[in-house]
Amino acid sequence: MKRLQEYPEKERALWRTFDRIPFEAGSVAEGLSDAQVAELLDAAT
Repeated sequence: MKRLQEYPEKERALWRTFDRIPFEAGSVAEGLSDAQVAELLDAAT
């Protein structure tokens, strides 16, 4: 397995992508029912 730090140009490109697109603006899942969301969030705890 190769480590990302062995490819500094690729690591820089990844970090630039994260700078342009905030994590919070992304979508993790779409089209879920209320029950599915509650299950994924583990709302009971």
